[in-house]
Amino acid sequence: MKILKYERKNLDELMQNCREVIEEGGIIAGPSDSCYGLLGDIFNEKVVRKIYQIKGRNLNKPVNIIVPDIDQFKIYGQWSSLISEFLKDNKRIISFIVKKTEFVPKHLNPSWPNLGIQIPENKFLLLLLRTINIPLIATSANVSSCGNIYSIKRLVREMEKVSVHPEIIVDAGNRPYAKTSKIIEIINSKQYKILRK
Repeated sequence: MKILKYERKNLDELMQNCREVIEEGGIIAGPSDSCYGLLGDIFNEKVVRKIYQIKGRNLNKPVNIIVPDIDQFKIYGQWSSLISEFLKDNKRIISFIVKKTEFVPKHLNPSWPNLGIQIPENKFLLLLLRTINIPLIATSANVSSCGNIYSIKRLVREMEKVSVHPEIIVDAGNRPYAKTSKIIEIINSKQYKILRK
């Protein structure tokens, strides 16, 4: 488990390391729009299982993915004009629950017809997504049922405790407390349901 600082002066080296880890089927623990999270390749079934293992998460519970932009969103999730309206008017990060497309791998949330997709604002996440050009699983780094992780010390401590470790921890310092994303399920072109405010 390697700990790398997230600093402007080492961004190229950091992105190269992160890209190699993702391409080789590894996991990254790093900053998100709220707390620290776990990131991995959605197309690699072993990676998906490893993330569940790190979190101690029930395999029947779904995980979200992140994409860099609307174009990639449309590849993996059914698009609706409602999403555009929410993105335009909302001041908080939103996870949209939408119908999966055929391009979502079958091992990802196999019991669910829907998928949570988010376009992050966090600079590290956006840079990473544009560097690797594939969507990533993104879930909080805490063990299931425990609180979100904002402190880098706690992140390292928690990751050292688990039997399976991320290959890289990206140290972005202590994260300021932020609300978790709003969750909106898109039912059809005119209907939606707010699952978390």
